[in-house]
Amino acid sequence: EKIEHEINKFFPNTKILRFDSDSTLKKNSYKEILRKFEEHKAEILIGTQMVSKGFDFHNVTLVGVLNADIGLFSPDFKSGEKIFQLLYQVCGRSGRGNKKGKAIIQSFNTEDPYISYSTIMDTKKYYNTLLADRLELNYPPFSKIIRILLKSKNLNILEKKIHSIAKILKKKDFIILGPALA
Repeated sequence: EKIEHEINKFFPNTKILRFDSDSTLKKNSYKEILRKFEEHKAEILIGTQMVSKGFDFHNVTLVGVLNADIGLFSPDFKSGEKIFQLLYQVCGRSGRGNKKGKAIIQSFNTEDPYISYSTIMDTKKYYNTLLADRLELNYPPFSKIIRILLKSKNLNILEKKIHSIAKILKKKDFIILGPALA
């Protein structure tokens, strides 16, 4: 909503559609938004990650991504992969068919390989970097990771149980990360 408000300041006479969890609450509302956009009833479509997933826009020549690197800081070894995939998909939304397209990506980490390789759509460099990172850290596909998640209303019982599981796994020569609260 804030982005829509700011864009309206720059383009006051331009019809804008928003595609996010709030604007698509009603059944099939996303179809209506996309139909309006395809029929040129709006010139600007503002959306969340939802827009990048599986939709084909024919007349889009410019896409923008705000805070593209925010997902890089999540505690997930696949965060770089997720960012690359998302940006790659978004960049691919612009300039389909005979029309040239551009993507503008806002990032505080422009040198990050996952971001930079997605902007030039270089899957080979991305793949090589990803595999090198995973090899160095012994992440899949060079190892296997298992997540064990326990739930309980009683924290004392939970801690005893998870520590007993960790003790068994250490005897079997597994490398243990944690236990830690989810």
